[in-house]
Amino acid sequence: MSQYLKVNTTISGQEHLIEALQKQGFRPLVHDIALPLEGYGGDKRREIAEIVIPRRQVGNASNDIGFKRQPDGSFQPIISEFDSRKYNAKWVAELKASVSIARITRMAKRQYGCAEPQIRDVETPTGRKRVVTFTLPS
Repeated sequence: MSQYLKVNTTISGQEHLIEALQKQGFRPLVHDIALPLEGYGGDKRREIAEIVIPRRQVGNASNDIGFKRQPDGSFQPIISEFDSRKYNAKWVAELKASVSIARITRMAKRQYGCAEPQIRDVETPTGRKRVVTFTLPS
């Protein structure tokens, strides 16, 4: 039985998190109250979460991936040790960036009527950076 790990980061904005997960091809389940995550054998685990990527979407012999709401409203990822080989710190960092882009895009559309952003990676002297640009309507 895989042990679940609570990732030492939080992601804010439920609707943005769901949107970012959907862009990765997941169909997350959203619950008003936290429910137990399911292990690879269909067993209920003691870890609970309000947003769940069902194990069948994660991979063969995988466990659910959960996002547990924290007191400040943010979400903490809960990923099994087995699944953390693929859904690791790098994946969480990229998901967090996608959540931020979803938040910025929604704000730009609402406030300025902007279209979808152009996203590109740029090499800088301090490393690779992701640049997001918007075109304002005429």
